[in-house]
Parts: sequence; C-alpha cells; structure tokens
Amino acid sequence: MVKLTHQVKLAYFVRRRPDLTPDEFRQRWRETHSGLVETLCKTLNARRYVASFPLNTNHSVCLKDSRGLYGNCIDAFLEIWWDDIETYDRSFGSAQGLEALEKIIDAERRFIDFSKSSASLTHEEVLFDIDENIRCC
Repeated sequence: MVKLTHQVKLAYFVRRRPDLTPDEFRQRWRETHSGLVETLCKTLNARRYVASFPLNTNHSVCLKDSRGLYGNCIDAFLEIWWDDIETYDRSFGSAQGLEALEKIIDAERRFIDFSKSSASLTHEEVLFDIDENIRCC
C-alpha cells in the first residue's frame, strides 16, 4: 500500500556560487538565510523547511562509484512543505507573498548559483515506513 500525502513540497537542488567555499556557503545558509526564511514562513504558509548538506565521506564516494554517478552535483538539498497546492497558490498569490519571495530570491543571489541549481514542486508517496507499518509491496 502506498500512502499518498496531500502536502506539496518544493524540492530545491542547490549549487553554491563558485566564489564561495563549501563552508562559506553553509555558513551563509545557516546563519543568515534560514533566519530570513523563518521570519517569512507565516506569510508564505510554509509548514516545514529543511536543508540537507552532502557528507564528504568514504561512504559517499562508494555510493557514487557503485552506480557510476556524477561527482558532487549539489551543495545542498532544500525542502519546503505546504499543506496543499491551494495553500501554495495563496502563498504567492498575494502582494505580501510576492514581496517575501522577492526577498528570498534577492538573498539567495548572494550564495546560490541559479544557473546550476534546479527546483520542482512535488508530493510524497511513502513507499515504506517501518515505524508506521507502511509497505507498498
């Protein structure tokens, strides 16, 4: 059984600007950008905001090598959740929402290389979850 969620999620695959080191990139995200997004989350009706950063370990090298994967293709993976597509639409359908989005984009220009980043709106399908006893097959 597949458990469908009605939530909408922005999945954002981010590359840092080439003039920043990975540490500088992470520092800007953690110390400045996440605070900005937090101040705007009510305006944007966002439920959750999570940034994941690659682990530079032998495990990562083995994972990539075992599949013939491309090297470090992202510097971060961002997820932002909304309750549903209607809530997402309302978030950016108001003057306040568009102003908040403009602030976020302006701040992102300081540390994100948009030309090498990608984003998509998604919904989750939980294929298995041991804790909730969900299995698709």
